[in-house]
Amino acid sequence: MNKTLSCIGVAVVLLLAGCSGSSGVSEQYRYTPPTAVPVQTSAEVNVPYDLLWGRAQRWLAEKGFEGQGEVTGGVLSSSQESYADGMRYLDCGKGGSRVSIEQPAVKINIMITQNAEKAVASINLKGTTTVSYIEGSGDKIAAPSVTPVCVSNGQLEADFLNYINR
Repeated sequence: MNKTLSCIGVAVVLLLAGCSGSSGVSEQYRYTPPTAVPVQTSAEVNVPYDLLWGRAQRWLAEKGFEGQGEVTGGVLSSSQESYADGMRYLDCGKGGSRVSIEQPAVKINIMITQNAEKAVASINLKGTTTVSYIEGSGDKIAAPSVTPVCVSNGQLEADFLNYINR
């Protein structure tokens, strides 16, 4: 009887070990969301409001965006689908070897306000993307049930804040 129970116990252990060993396949298709990091998004600049507005417009153009907004409203907004440098400025998570995280759509909002004799600029970067699975043939299959998250890594904001402070 003990020998039979021992054989059953060994069989159960081997079965469980075999099941856990198959998790390597699922790792290929795993999507892991990013971890947000603190990002500095605003700065006070010792220049007139209109000059800061012009610098913000020029910076957006240099980054490949066309800013939309009125100087009296204080907000410049711009967006771009499948932004070529999106993955440089956003962390949209990680995928297994059979996961493709596509170039994100990016939206930038820059708010400029007057504070006494200085101007204050704040920048906000948002991004969205999609995930696809890669077949052995190289074909991509959309994964609409996966909801990827994109968070800023702070590089675009730092570049903007350096640009307006020169």
